[in-house]
Amino acid sequence: MTSIVEIPVTMSSREIAELTGKRHDHVMADIRKMLVDLGYELDTDGRSPEFSGDVPDSYGRIQPAFLLPRELTEVLILGYSAPLRLKVVRRLRELEQGSLKPPVSRPVDIAELPAVVASLEIVARSLNVCESGKLQMYGAAFSRHGVDPVGLLPAYAVDAPAGYVTAGSSLPAFSLTHLLKEHGIQMSAIKVNKALEQAGLLELKKRPSTKSPDRLKPFWALTEYGLQYGKNVTSPNNPRETQPLFFADRFQQLLALIEPSETRH
Repeated sequence: MTSIVEIPVTMSSREIAELTGKRHDHVMADIRKMLVDLGYELDTDGRSPEFSGDVPDSYGRIQPAFLLPRELTEVLILGYSAPLRLKVVRRLRELEQGSLKPPVSRPVDIAELPAVVASLEIVARSLNVCESGKLQMYGAAFSRHGVDPVGLLPAYAVDAPAGYVTAGSSLPAFSLTHLLKEHGIQMSAIKVNKALEQAGLLELKKRPSTKSPDRLKPFWALTEYGLQYGKNVTSPNNPRETQPLFFADRFQQLLALIEPSETRH
């Protein structure tokens, strides 16, 4: 007699976000609130031992996510609009019926990789992306072309200004908001960004909006001169943007370059 093993249906927070058109971090926040309301414990990073996992995003990068059983998925979407609930319910039904076909992997074409790498080099050079950011870009691009980057790329990169002796490790770097608070400086990050732009350390870049290509989204990037005091990493909000981080041990030198009377107490 053949026994049938029932596989529990689960849905990831990333898939819920894609179905509903919501931002993934917002869906994650909704799930955390739901789990706390239901009495589940979360760790200090907001992860759940029962329902947390790691799934690839649209760029092939492994990112934290929640994996919810059908029951909790239905509880979550009770707070969403009827059209969004319908999309999720239909997807759950498809998963239960096993009607989904496995994704067809794109055949590997190694001949394309040199052109991909050349394009990434141009983008990385234009945005002054740091070494670890370049590795992340290469890994995502290789994965999208069906190549496992493990073994092809080094496991780390040292992020530091040229000529700086680091003993083989990256310099600690943080966001401007974090460092201003850490140093007890009452200036806003917006004002400091403007001052850094006037000093030639930052520049305002623009990219086409994902939803409205005719609109341009602004973002900050450190200039060649600014790389003495920080690094450009890939933005966690959008991989087509950079996020400047500033070296902690050079922050006071950085502040001395912009309105010293306003940044010191």
